[in-house]
Amino acid sequence: MSKTLGMRWLVVAAGAAMLLVLGAACTKEVEVPGETIIVEKEVVKTVEVPGETIVVEKEVIKTVEVEVPGKTVTVTKEVIKEVEVPGETVVVTKEVIKEVEVPGETVVVTKEVLKVVEVRQRYVTDPSTGKVVSAPEYGGTITFARNAPAVDADVLNVGSSAALVDPVLEKLAIADWTGSRDKFDFQAYVLSPPANTKGSLAESWSQPDPLTLIIKVRQGVHWHKKSPMNGRALTAQDIEYNYHRILGLGSGFTEPSEATTVGFKWPGVKLESVTATDESTVVFKLQEPSLTFLDAILNERSGFIYPPEVIKEHGDARDWRNLVGTGPMMLTEWVEGSSITWEKNPDYWGYDEKYPQNRLPYVDEIRGLIMPEVATYLAALRSGKLDYVGQGLGKISTIDQAESLQRTNPEIVLYNQSSRSSEAIAPNVRVPPFDDIRVRKAMQMALDLEAITATYFKGQASATPQGMVEAKRYSIPFKEWPEEVKKGYMYDPEGAKKLLAEAGYPNGFKTKYEFSSENPAWTNLDYSQLAVAYWAEIGVDVEIDILERTASWF
Repeated sequence: MSKTLGMRWLVVAAGAAMLLVLGAACTKEVEVPGETIIVEKEVVKTVEVPGETIVVEKEVIKTVEVEVPGKTVTVTKEVIKEVEVPGETVVVTKEVIKEVEVPGETVVVTKEVLKVVEVRQRYVTDPSTGKVVSAPEYGGTITFARNAPAVDADVLNVGSSAALVDPVLEKLAIADWTGSRDKFDFQAYVLSPPANTKGSLAESWSQPDPLTLIIKVRQGVHWHKKSPMNGRALTAQDIEYNYHRILGLGSGFTEPSEATTVGFKWPGVKLESVTATDESTVVFKLQEPSLTFLDAILNERSGFIYPPEVIKEHGDARDWRNLVGTGPMMLTEWVEGSSITWEKNPDYWGYDEKYPQNRLPYVDEIRGLIMPEVATYLAALRSGKLDYVGQGLGKISTIDQAESLQRTNPEIVLYNQSSRSSEAIAPNVRVPPFDDIRVRKAMQMALDLEAITATYFKGQASATPQGMVEAKRYSIPFKEWPEEVKKGYMYDPEGAKKLLAEAGYPNGFKTKYEFSSENPAWTNLDYSQLAVAYWAEIGVDVEIDILERTASWF
């Protein structure tokens, strides 16, 4: 993050608490009719910072003897006060007018020192991990890489980019970052499950029966101060309108959007109605029970809440210039094929769930640079032109790239993330020889998954087979599979040859494999060539036909 900070005080940290000792001495003038008296003053302050509370334990004005011809006056003052720290900075101010009593007259000290003390917390404890980390800071720009240009700003159009609108629009719920990492570690490429989800635009939700979901809409949320929304409050009717549009259930929408045909959670979800019963309540009614219903409403990518006025005026939300949201950022610039820029929404309603005293967002600006080639954005990351390269936007796609970064730039922090296999090879099971399950099993058994994991992936992968639908949530773990099924995933070239012979291919066969280079950051030709070498050992001759990006779509 690019940022400039001005520090007025230097705080030395020791463990989880900081101790700041301030010493000051000053000379004041006491006006007495016909003469001037000099009052010496010494102030000693001890400021303890245990976590987020600063306590000024004692401020003492020393006993001072004021000499007046023929008289001696003693002035003593003690102040004890407590200062609560609402964020990162505490300001301690003091201005006192004191009266000094002199026999027969009153002397007024008209001014005392005004002091401003800034204390910045440098370290905080992450409540989800228990680790002491650098405290969040405000301001600056985050720059990241996108490996493909955005299509449009309407997620109901298949192929559009959710990443484009994610900082601008919000869903009913969001992943709970304060949740225990033992339950969900955020290192798997799956959406956060409902058990690890917290309300965003939804304050809360309940299911009084299997067919009903009641959403309570968060109060105090406003649309961006941009036409045609102009900062008006979010209502339950806005939520109703959006789900009518997604599912074709009213508000002029009679057919489900195409987004429901590609969403992982929508198939099997049959909704009867979505109704805003008042300004803050939306009721979803199902035709029949569904296991993925709650997940679809809270988590599906099509669930971003768009401004109804924009849809009514333009028919859709494809033009980014019309995009208005309730989120922490506002989309301010889109240079086709070059960059995308978001700027801070100064009126955002949200606070950091880990540090609830901190209002969001922290950052002033986010910039996405379009860099289609892996080598380009890795070079930019090395040179400091990028702050972040991550999943789905432009990523480190091989173990070699990760190791190279670690060697040349040890300061770069790398996080492991497990994902679905991007190297999967899918046969056409409607035509021979792949219409025979024995052939498919034979080709699977010909692959030495353990050796591939140890060598090709250098130990940074799992050879354990898993279900097709987000293994950690809906599928039966491999260890619970029947032994006969497990055998089909074990490396057994001789068993594979036997299955081919039983299927009528004792000498193997020839076939063609169409490799798509649609997204080179996700697919690696090397892996396909490795698989082809294994299949050759059981007599299956596979020719790789490399399709260019455009051709791979048709």
